[in-house]
Amino acid sequence: LGLWDSVAIIVGVVIGVGIFRVPASIAEYLSSPLLVLGVWVAGGLLALCGGLCYAELSAAFPRTGGDYVYLRESYGPCLGFLFGWTQLLVIRPGNLAGIAFIFAEYTAYFAPLSPWGIRVLAVGAILLLTALNLWGLRFGRAAQNLLSVTKVLGLLLLTLVGLAVAQAANFEVSATPPTQLPLPLALGTALIFVLLTYGGWNES
Repeated sequence: LGLWDSVAIIVGVVIGVGIFRVPASIAEYLSSPLLVLGVWVAGGLLALCGGLCYAELSAAFPRTGGDYVYLRESYGPCLGFLFGWTQLLVIRPGNLAGIAFIFAEYTAYFAPLSPWGIRVLAVGAILLLTALNLWGLRFGRAAQNLLSVTKVLGLLLLTLVGLAVAQAANFEVSATPPTQLPLPLALGTALIFVLLTYGGWNES
C-alpha cells in the first residue's frame, strides 16, 4: 500500500456513518452554532494529536500490529494480547455490523425495504466487501480508494446543496436544546459524539 492508499484508508474510516448520524445528537445538547462548531474543532485537534502520536510511535516501533504493538511495548504482553483478541471478537465485528446496518437503513430511504430486507442488505454488503478483499489486495485497494473519493465528493455536494438551500430558506432554530445539561457536561457529552465520528485516525 502506498501513501495515497493509506490516506484513502484513513479518509474512508474517519468519514463513516457517524458524520450523518452524530450532528443531530450534538444539537440535542448544545444550543449555540458556535459551540457546535467549537466542539468539532476541539475533537479534530484531539484526533490530530492522536495521529501525530501514532506517527511517532510507528517510527519508534516499525512493526506490523499498530495498537497491539504500542500497547505491548508500553504495558506488557498481557494487555496487548487481550486488546488483540478484543479487536478480533468484539470491536471490529461490532463496528462493521453497525456501519453495514446504517448503510442498509439509509438505502431503505431510496428503495422499499422491509426490516428483513434491511438486514439482508447489511449482511450482503459485508459479504461483498469481504469477497473483494479476499480476491486480492489490488481489488480491495481499488474499492477502498473509489469509496473514499465517493464519500468526499458526496460530502462536498451535500455541503453545497445545504448552503444553497439555507440561503433560499428561512429556518427558525430553537435556542434551547431538547436535552438541557450544565454547559461543561453538555460539552463533554457532545465531544464524545465528535470523537466517535473522528475515530479511525489510527487505522493506517
